[in-house]
Amino acid sequence: MKDIFTWMRWPWLRGALHVYALPGQALREALVPFHEPIRQVPFCAVQPAEWFHATVTRLPWFLADPTIPPVADITAAVARAVATLPPFTLQLDGPRVTEYAVTVDAPASPEWTALVTAIRAAAAELDPGRELPIPPYAPHISVGYGIADGDDEVLREPLAAMTGTGPFPLPVNEVHLLAVQQDPQRGIFCWEPIAALPLGG
Repeated sequence: MKDIFTWMRWPWLRGALHVYALPGQALREALVPFHEPIRQVPFCAVQPAEWFHATVTRLPWFLADPTIPPVADITAAVARAVATLPPFTLQLDGPRVTEYAVTVDAPASPEWTALVTAIRAAAAELDPGRELPIPPYAPHISVGYGIADGDDEVLREPLAAMTGTGPFPLPVNEVHLLAVQQDPQRGIFCWEPIAALPLGG
């Protein structure tokens, strides 16, 4: 495992606009047991349950940048993009250790792909001269983030031995526009909410 905050350097640590799907309380509680093996190692930090999220896409804007479109226009563009898409549910599998995090992943469904594509297209239309960040590799929730180099097997073995490892349903009835903050000292991502935007209008 490696330090995600070294790899994912942002020009500002705060105010990175993202669109997330957020889990409900039941799903957050179901994923908390995966924190225990993470607490036993020095190279991975627990992502607190209150900040669990599935990134739909990072948007190409930071609030500190004076050249971005007005936040009201960004909100309206994302709202229009998701208004015609139906709600759906993802099925998250058990935990796996990646190069930079411990995640629970879901297969990318047509509905998820349509959601990601619609929001990114809306961002490109609103600000056509600005390059979009790469999208997530798949729907996933990170329960811990790498903060230093470490041996993946130290995490893989105890996680593989755990019971109650899914599938875990993640209903996607709405998405959230958020101003996200990296906190490398704590090894977490957190945010300030901007708007909750329902699918299907």
